[in-house]
Amino acid sequence: MDSLTVVFTGKNAVEMRREPVGPLRGNDVLVQTHCSLISTGTEGICLERKFAPDTHWDNWVKYPFYPGYSSVGTIVQVGSEVHHLQAGQRVATRAGHRQFAAVPATSVYPVPEALSDEWACWVAFGTIVQHGVRRPKIELGETVVAVGLGMLGQIQGNDGY
Repeated sequence: MDSLTVVFTGKNAVEMRREPVGPLRGNDVLVQTHCSLISTGTEGICLERKFAPDTHWDNWVKYPFYPGYSSVGTIVQVGSEVHHLQAGQRVATRAGHRQFAAVPATSVYPVPEALSDEWACWVAFGTIVQHGVRRPKIELGETVVAVGLGMLGQIQGNDGY
């Protein structure tokens, strides 16, 4: 099976490619994407190479680069070891900007029917922000500073905590 996939092929160069979807392993699910969330900060930095040489970013961003890490879709197929998810179920994933993605079942989150695809796409950002709050063991009532108020900073800095 092939998938339409967004690929950064070089600095400021983007292509939509048809690429094969990897084989479905026993603990994977195949998801057909409904929508994916664009991280204008991270993906803009990667596309425009807005980072210094020999940094973490320089080591991570190698072309071709496959952007995206937060999407919503419907499970098309489950691997032989997956018993808690089923085909037809709507889920949020950490998959990139692609039509079909084979992802580990452990990184798939069922989406309640009342939640739109557009809101459910924020699942990765919510988990990233939670890690940012929990790793330093910030307690309710403590004062913190959020540096940079992109999407993550706005979520983390909302309501004064």
